[in-house]
Amino acid sequence: MKLHELKPAEGSRQVRNRVGRGTSSGNGKTAG
Repeated sequence: MKLHELKPAEGSRQVRNRVGRGTSSGNGKTAG
């Protein structure tokens, strides 16, 4: 077990959706 072999458990990390950062991001303009 080395430091670079560590991985978070499956499904434990969710990528935070940054809303309202331009239209090309897929959720701009009408982002709550």
